[in-house]
Amino acid sequence: MACIGLRVACAWMHTNACWGVDPFGDLPPAWTVALIALAALGFVPRVADPAGRRFERAAQSWHARPALALGLVSLATGALCFAVTDPVRLVGDSTLRLGLLGLNLPPERLLPQVFPLDAFINAHLPRALIVLGMSGETALRLVGAAMAALYSALLLGILRESDEGGSGLVACALLALTGGVLLVFPGYDKFGPLVVGVALAMLGALRLSRGKGGAWALAGGCATAVLSHRTGYLLLPAAIWVFLQAGRSQGDRAGAGRLIPPALFCLGVALATVPRALEVLRLFDVPVQRSAIAAAATTWAPGLMALRLVDALNATFFYVPWWPVALVAAVLLSRRPTRGERVARGARRFTLAPAAAIVLGLQSVVLVAIRPPQGAGRDWDMNAGFGTVLTIVTCVLLARAARRFDLRRLWAPLVSTMVVVAISQWCLVAVESVQLKRVDGFLTRRPAWSPEQRATTLDFLGLRAFNLARFEDSARYFERAIEVEPNPRFFFQAGLAYWRAGQPAQARVFAMEAARRAPRIGDPWWVLAAAARAQGDSAYAAACLDSAHARGSRYPPAGM
Repeated sequence: MACIGLRVACAWMHTNACWGVDPFGDLPPAWTVALIALAALGFVPRVADPAGRRFERAAQSWHARPALALGLVSLATGALCFAVTDPVRLVGDSTLRLGLLGLNLPPERLLPQVFPLDAFINAHLPRALIVLGMSGETALRLVGAAMAALYSALLLGILRESDEGGSGLVACALLALTGGVLLVFPGYDKFGPLVVGVALAMLGALRLSRGKGGAWALAGGCATAVLSHRTGYLLLPAAIWVFLQAGRSQGDRAGAGRLIPPALFCLGVALATVPRALEVLRLFDVPVQRSAIAAAATTWAPGLMALRLVDALNATFFYVPWWPVALVAAVLLSRRPTRGERVARGARRFTLAPAAAIVLGLQSVVLVAIRPPQGAGRDWDMNAGFGTVLTIVTCVLLARAARRFDLRRLWAPLVSTMVVVAISQWCLVAVESVQLKRVDGFLTRRPAWSPEQRATTLDFLGLRAFNLARFEDSARYFERAIEVEPNPRFFFQAGLAYWRAGQPAQARVFAMEAARRAPRIGDPWWVLAAAARAQGDSAYAAACLDSAHARGSRYPPAGM
């Protein structure tokens, strides 16, 4: 219940320092009350005890028919991610990627940071579906749903390997699938291939540690991650350690020799992708991070590192809200096992704890060091790799704790709480009013976003409202953007929105200011001409058209 209490408390604080744990603050009050009541059901003994027994029976059925259970859960997960639509598309570069599908351009032209597998799955594959008659949004949703189903199948495979016939399989699966990782899939999927690669690599590492093969799964997962995103390289040190330990644990040279081809394949893919990674680092990462850090330093210079630590903690709670429970499980598992437990543990040839520490350590450094250019609450998706590793590690720890200790009474309150947290987080993706309220909070609360981040977000919201024919809302967003950053284009967009809203007087004011600030651009003169014509001033309208033509603008701008 402390998890719910933390979120309720943070909802009343109204600060950007709690963006990962304050989804209740953006929900209607009645929704919040209903969700808290739902979470409380898990703590009622008459509900918790039967639920614990049902989880155990379901786990037994799962172990009896694993393929059927895995298929049903994976299909259900994919269906959920396909059904949920993101009406705002504020996260990351979601809108840009959707628009890319309608352009006859290579993905690298519009998105300089894109990696080969990301481009294939999230650009070329949706374009092929569009040729078959789908809309761009439907194609992206279908691709995201397929990747979500694949990720859930790998995740369930990891849990089954870790559970080893125990009773915590179903509860751990529900906990894993109610984390924040699944939120990267609905209609976006930029990090879907990376998440799948991470899960595949961890499944391979787990099987290798138990002497069940898995070398090619580990190599394939690392290759998939590296080909999908530059943060995939963070898996390689841990993968090398696992390969070395697996080689040492082999009983003969032939067994160790079978590990060489997959290890070389993994290394070869990583080396082949290095030129692309260096190019992205030079053309995208360094300029973006230099700009973001400079902007942040002017906003809150004394606490810049503290702010990064706070954002990292928020990201941790956003992706894995129940990670403190797994931390307790890790402490319990560190206690000296009994003789029977040592016999069961003997099935493992080596422990994966150092590998988990290596990859989580590296990702934590990146989590703190790399500043999200559009704000942590908007660019939360960039830490999807960290969230995936942390989700799997915490689930594995809890599954193993369930084998050593009686956690029957823990499952119902833990699952009910996490389901409620998941519902509140999915509302941030699926409900437009909740998203817009959340964004407005980001723009007005402290610690304040940098002027560049606020202007970029208001520009996005203004263009979105204009495309939805909400012209007065669009004009107000651009007026707010002008207050932050008086860009000539913002004046033009505000004038165009006011003209489309039927307010020619306001349109003339903003268009004239745009023309004054950008004297060589002809587009504002088209708005001035249209506004003058609407007010009956035909002579001035003709003069404005001449001014537009003199500046090389022969046709009205888009949106007129």
